[in-house]
Amino acid sequence: MSDIDDAGPRPQTRPGRAKGPQIGSSRGHGDASDHRAGGEEKNPFHFRSIRRRTTPRKTQNALAASGAQIVTSPSSAARPDQMFRTRPARPRSAHGTPFRIGRLLLRLLLGFVLLSLVWVALYRIVPPPVTATMLGDLFTGRGIDKKWMSLDRMDPDMPRAAIAAEDGNFCRHNGFDVSAIEQAMRANLEGRRLRGGSTISQQVAKNAFLWQGGGFFRKGLEAWFTVLVEAMWPKRRIIEVYLNIAETGIGTYGANAGALRYFHHDASRLSPIEASRIAAVLPLPKKRGAIAPTGFTRRYGGNIQRRIPKMQRAGFYACL
Repeated sequence: MSDIDDAGPRPQTRPGRAKGPQIGSSRGHGDASDHRAGGEEKNPFHFRSIRRRTTPRKTQNALAASGAQIVTSPSSAARPDQMFRTRPARPRSAHGTPFRIGRLLLRLLLGFVLLSLVWVALYRIVPPPVTATMLGDLFTGRGIDKKWMSLDRMDPDMPRAAIAAEDGNFCRHNGFDVSAIEQAMRANLEGRRLRGGSTISQQVAKNAFLWQGGGFFRKGLEAWFTVLVEAMWPKRRIIEVYLNIAETGIGTYGANAGALRYFHHDASRLSPIEASRIAAVLPLPKKRGAIAPTGFTRRYGGNIQRRIPKMQRAGFYACL
């Protein structure tokens, strides 16, 4: 006689219904399994599937496809929550030291680009408080004399004289005057007086954000900041910043401070000759003086004064 026959008569079921243990019935597979176990104590966590294999085949396949590791232990039968424990495989780095160094350099480059963009955008609305050249004079004990004046208050002859002296095509280029650079290179190669081809925009980039000196690295930074200045500032802002941070004497910065030093009045009341003499000092401010000038400074100042009306008629000051 089978184990099921020993369990007693089955309850009557209607035709068409699945046969099995009834809800609330005191008999079912549990009683039969207890009888088959030979009267052993009932263990609620004791499953036949655990004895055959700890993890069902479908679960093993799913975990293997996900890359998890299955860890089984003999005590799993006592604790169903630890029947199997998944541990994701630790990824192995496929990149070495060169990759990490490159990634670090890329982050530094992106940080520099972001910082320079914020810096240039800030100086569009805020006057530069100090420059590297000013700090150099301060550390050597010369002091700093600067008086900021907006372009609207400054005498119109001052920006015209500066453009005539330093960058005639200021209103017509985008930061780099290729023709002026070529002329400067030819003059230097022929052994004539050394001259630079830097535009006012390049000088603003150097004076406001960098330091004095040469070298390819600083020139590269100057070109980068020149592009940003031309892209983010209007021309009036560029000439305004230039005329307030350019050195006009030893420890003197800006046209207004230069006017107070040389002519004892501010830059709002400059005459054409006074503005031209301050512009003549800009290339070599530590060696030239605008007051009672002699030699080259006097001749150059007179040349600038005569050049201003001609350039004005030709439309070279259209951006002002």
